[in-house]
Amino acid sequence: MLASNVFATPQLKQQIIDSNKVVKALNETLLTHYIYLEKAQQVELALNKQVQAETFSEMTEKAELAKSLTKHVQTVLNDKHFRVIVSRENRPQENNDILQTHLDALTRFRKGGFQDIKMLEGNVGYVKIDGFRGEESHQVDGLMTYLRTADAIIIDLRNNGGGGQPVNYLSSYFLPEGTLIGKTYHRSKDSWTEHTVEPIKGDKRLHVPLFILTSDFTFSAAEAFSYNLQAQGRATIVGEQSGGGAHPISFLPLPEGLAVIVPNRRSYNPITKTNWEGTGVTPDHLTNEEEALDKAHELAQIAAKQYREEEFAKLSKLLSSEAEPIDVLQPKVNAIVKELLHRKHIEQFMVEGFANRFEQQGNAKAAKLLMQAHQALIAKQRNDSIANVATLTSD
Repeated sequence: MLASNVFATPQLKQQIIDSNKVVKALNETLLTHYIYLEKAQQVELALNKQVQAETFSEMTEKAELAKSLTKHVQTVLNDKHFRVIVSRENRPQENNDILQTHLDALTRFRKGGFQDIKMLEGNVGYVKIDGFRGEESHQVDGLMTYLRTADAIIIDLRNNGGGGQPVNYLSSYFLPEGTLIGKTYHRSKDSWTEHTVEPIKGDKRLHVPLFILTSDFTFSAAEAFSYNLQAQGRATIVGEQSGGGAHPISFLPLPEGLAVIVPNRRSYNPITKTNWEGTGVTPDHLTNEEEALDKAHELAQIAAKQYREEEFAKLSKLLSSEAEPIDVLQPKVNAIVKELLHRKHIEQFMVEGFANRFEQQGNAKAAKLLMQAHQALIAKQRNDSIANVATLTSD
């Protein structure tokens, strides 16, 4: 009788990965690109010891080798941005249906980015951003147009793990022209890049109370947005200490179908003279993730009330002033009325209505100040319109 395994197909032996080649390339990449050269040199010594101990020599799975290399490198770097991964083109495909693969990828993509926007009680605007993606930069202007009537704004970054491009542009809505927001040092280029306020297409919100929600998941670009606006005294942070990743990255290839996420730049804030690497962004109001929105909303309603009333209080004081003549008061009244219109606290037709009401009450001085402010606004609009037409015709 023949043995049952005589005609069995022999199992193919899994191919061992050339880990020495991978380690050599990883060391070279870090020595060239990692933000701190001395740390990269320490990694080289540590990995070479592991090669001598044959730690990686029998590995046949790319994911296993990537995980092991990450672990050993992180014992030196302790940099949350660093990771060895299986490159995208070498990852096994779970589904060969091209349409389903596309839909799965689209679903994963939609989980990030701009998620929710609404008005909360007390005329507080709320927006939830789960990722700063370049593809959604064009949405910032629409977002800020919606929020321009809000008397306080809450930006929820509790589920935001980072990203990039829209950060500087969104920050520019809350900071004056010419402000240096931050700088980035690029190791391999040995150069600095300055990040300043960009020209925006909407209305600035330089004084509206701004609150940002963070959690321990908030990371990277989301931390940059929070940290830099906090340093400028422009935002109040509510929630948990964030993740602590201040080193922007590049994806670079390695042999054997692997790749490495290399932190190759270092963030720098001109006010704090440092960044949030390893420490995270420290909230102004420390609370757990679940209670952060309620706490911020409570604070925002108080701030919104003050923001809403402060210009009206100034205007009321000027209109009732007996100490200064009209020609001295008029520019001040004009400036406050312009600000109230900008904040959308009043509409232009209301200014004339207020003037008529003061006239009926016998306060001719207040009526005249408001009518002059109304006429000045109309004249400015007319001049701006004429200037725009002149520009178009000259083109």
